[in-house]
Amino acid sequence: MPARTGESIWVPFVASIPMRQPQAGRGARQAVQTALLQGENIGYAENMASDRMMQAIGTLERAISRLEQNVASLSQAVPHGNSGIDQMAAQAALQSLDDLIGELRGRADG
Repeated sequence: MPARTGESIWVPFVASIPMRQPQAGRGARQAVQTALLQGENIGYAENMASDRMMQAIGTLERAISRLEQNVASLSQAVPHGNSGIDQMAAQAALQSLDDLIGELRGRADG
């Protein structure tokens, strides 16, 4: 069953090749093994994609953490009247990124 994500539709990929019908016991085992191996490769690719997504999310979280630390140190170092940085907007942008990471994590887990 396809799952709706935003405006795009995600449909799981199922590889299918016509299996040659073996003749009375000849090649039956090979045909079944070939079909099973193809299914394992697809599962492996899905696991790799999920692992890469989780690594990317972790990288984003670390980057946001560093940005939050930088914003906090800048707000302490620069006088408030001359900063030129809208602290509220910067914090709102960081919160938005945190929310986006949470949404991506939910998609990767579910």
